[in-house]
Amino acid sequence: MGIFVTVIGIFAVVIGLIGLVSPHKLTGIATSLESTMRFRLAIGVRLLIGVAFFFMAPYSSFPVVVEAVAVLSIVAAFIILISGQKRLDAVIEWWASCSPNVVRLSAGFAVVVGVVLACSGI
Repeated sequence: MGIFVTVIGIFAVVIGLIGLVSPHKLTGIATSLESTMRFRLAIGVRLLIGVAFFFMAPYSSFPVVVEAVAVLSIVAAFIILISGQKRLDAVIEWWASCSPNVVRLSAGFAVVVGVVLACSGI
């Protein structure tokens, strides 16, 4: 069961490493999706991860961490839903227009969270 948490953690690390090495590639990926698809993915992925992590937390090495990420993920999905597609587009466009170092900072955060999740799933 914990393997799902580990796989999501590794995926976050890979995405974060892409952003650390090539911030423009990461922003290009984020902005290349059509707006409606990006909105649906942003909500759907967060809900899927949140619900899955909530049920898998007891089987992980650090259940409190996994539950906290689950709750944050579900709350983020609802905030995106309430804020709307235009606001999500504006945030992504703002983030994509930031300096490469700001993108690297967010990518570094993804790496750290990914490592914690990968270790907690083991």
